[in-house]
Amino acid sequence: SREQMSVVCHFFFFKQKTAYEISACLVGSEMCIRDSYLSWPHLLYVAEDSNNKIVGYVLAKTEEDGEGEDSSEIHGHITSLSVLRSHRKLGIAQKLMEATHRDMLNIYGASYVSLHVRVSNRAALGLYEGKLKYDKSDVEEKYYADGEDAYNMKKYLKPKQENAQATTTTTKAGSQQKEALTEKGEDQQQKQNEQKEAEQQANQQAQQQAQQQQQQQQQQQEEEKEGGDEDEGKGQNKKKKKKKK
Repeated sequence: SREQMSVVCHFFFFKQKTAYEISACLVGSEMCIRDSYLSWPHLLYVAEDSNNKIVGYVLAKTEEDGEGEDSSEIHGHITSLSVLRSHRKLGIAQKLMEATHRDMLNIYGASYVSLHVRVSNRAALGLYEGKLKYDKSDVEEKYYADGEDAYNMKKYLKPKQENAQATTTTTKAGSQQKEALTEKGEDQQQKQNEQKEAEQQANQQAQQQAQQQQQQQQQQQEEEKEGGDEDEGKGQNKKKKKKKK
């Protein structure tokens, strides 16, 4: 019976024939499946029944945020999820999604996962919101080719508190590094100022010593000149005395 049907989720190891089989019986393209597998081999899951027939698959990828404070934050994105109509309401889609969430977190370290869903797809919204705990983040108008809008949905794989703590730790580490660099710069500036002051003091002392030496030399020259004048005066007096005699 349908309820007793065996369904197994496992890694999809790419083969050309299998890719064609998926694209032929499910929504999606063979090229999309091939490219996804080559880029993210651990984020391509299929579900097979007891006859090894593929009855469902999920394609996912990882990306980095391009803007804002979390520009380097890795997150996952569900590209495509599909299950054959004959095998729906058996929990296959939920198992595929949960397996992908696990690998996004454990292998790629993704903080959250996002996806788009038609605003009219009540069954998918019930799965994402009710069972998988996705939240609607915004609406993208005319997202699909037929002009229908899409909900942009998001699920955090890491607790928000952990993300906040990681952000706080990063910010704190950055602040500490900045403070350390500032202190280092201040220390270097202080050393340069001290060295400059020492050089100025040494220059002042050298100038004072030079001035003192110059003054001493001038004083010595004046004393020698005065001594020479006195000797010359004495010699003239002696000559005068001799003439008188």
